[in-house]
Amino acid sequence: MNNFHREMHADPYSAELKNALILRNTDPRGAYAVLSSLAEEGSPLANMVLGEAYLFGHNGLQKDERLAEKLLRRAAKLESFEGSFLLARYLRMKGRSEEAVSIYEALSEANFPAAAFVLGLSYLDGKFTEIDQERAKFFLEIAAENGHLHAQDWLAHLVTESDASVVDHTKAIAKRYRLKKQIEKLSRTDPKSDYIRTI
Repeated sequence: MNNFHREMHADPYSAELKNALILRNTDPRGAYAVLSSLAEEGSPLANMVLGEAYLFGHNGLQKDERLAEKLLRRAAKLESFEGSFLLARYLRMKGRSEEAVSIYEALSEANFPAAAFVLGLSYLDGKFTEIDQERAKFFLEIAAENGHLHAQDWLAHLVTESDASVVDHTKAIAKRYRLKKQIEKLSRTDPKSDYIRTI
């Protein structure tokens, strides 16, 4: 079960939310009316789903970033990891990196592997943080400990790029090969799995 499904199961309006998500395929306008009502009632996931829809203009909704941010902040305040994660992504897209990092750090402390992976990778490549190898390893290790396969692969890659012994290099290369197979399989069987999620 991925985090979205865990949040769906825990949502106080779970049944109504599931019906609204199904309704999106045949009656998007009706579905978003229901989702809006659920969001106002305090459904964390309804706020996140609506925020995402307004952020990207899904299912014929007019794109509205201001409303999207408001909904995502409400989802985050209601303790939705999904809402927080998407809010951090939006803030990053808007160049508000400091606030995004703060959210990713909080999610990492709560052992949300995708957030720890994104943050660790940024400390490696400097996309929205400074480059800091130690902090990169710290966050990649959090993600890896929580089962994130891409984080495990990056940690093995770092060993192959280091001054480690020949034995450690060989073990890291073998581990990367096994991880690649696992990632490929999971990408086919469960592409939304938290263990391979990168956005």
